Amino acid sequence: LEELREAIRLDPKFGLPYADIADALSQMVFYGILENPALIGEARNAAYSAVALAPDLPESYTALATMHQYLTFDWPAVEQAYETAIALSPQLPAPYHRYADYLWVTLRFDKAREMARRAIEIDPLDSSSMHAVGVVELFAGNFEAAAKALGEWNRFHPQSRWSYVKHAVALSLAGRCDESGRQLAEVEQLTGGQMSSLMSSWVGWSHEICGRGDLYLRMKENIVAAQRQRPDKIDPALIWFYMTEGEVEKAVDLMQSMVEEKHPATVFMQVYMLDIMRTPEFGGVQDDPRYLQLIADLNFPPGD
Repeated sequence: LEELREAIRLDPKFGLPYADIADALSQMVFYGILENPALIGEARNAAYSAVALAPDLPESYTALATMHQYLTFDWPAVEQAYETAIALSPQLPAPYHRYADYLWVTLRFDKAREMARRAIEIDPLDSSSMHAVGVVELFAGNFEAAAKALGEWNRFHPQSRWSYVKHAVALSLAGRCDESGRQLAEVEQLTGGQMSSLMSSWVGWSHEICGRGDLYLRMKENIVAAQRQRPDKIDPALIWFYMTEGEVEKAVDLMQSMVEEKHPATVFMQVYMLDIMRTPEFGGVQDDPRYLQLIADLNFPPGD
């Protein structure tokens, strides 16, 4: 980031560093790497500056879309920016797979699938494109297709810990629990058991599906321990565990806090409408009046 800021100081009218700063900051805020509220303003300003100074660069509009997706929740602006990025450079995979990731979290799977496929056609071995193909099928409920695609991602990008985790979840949902267990054993080796809350929630999801109760509880304890250290921090990873154990009020309370605080994971709020987010013991939050009101207030685009 400092090198990019220095590039701007040397040439304030050079647009690309603004795009890179906006994109990096938006993603760092989303993943919780950075929490300084001032950086949100810097990301917003950098995105607008990139578009003003370099309106012919697809990177400018991809950065603008990412900023709106995670920081302002201006859904029409997100789509307009991605569409512009694609129109400017239809042979770049990044705008397609980024757009696909946005489309599936807003429950528009047909178009998400189209964007992911176009990304993979441009670069068949691009890691993010391979991920997009698999994760779209996962949340669309096509578990065998997801397991195949995410397995290919893992095969070609074994350095990605997430490729093991998401492949394991797809395998679990497809009923292939022995295979998912082997993938998660690899995750344990790669991480030394030290996982982020987000990764712990995905791993816990796989264990819960396959009835590995002791391992599920260990993942839950990882997240609870992190919450004890930072009780003031909103951790969306807790939502799934609340839902799994039927604690609807706690799940919706946390969602409410996310919306009020403009947490960047707010964009994922609608995903809890999906059937795969139901558990055998607990139907889900899909019929909870407070949850439904949150979704209505966020005014997401119509899903499939």
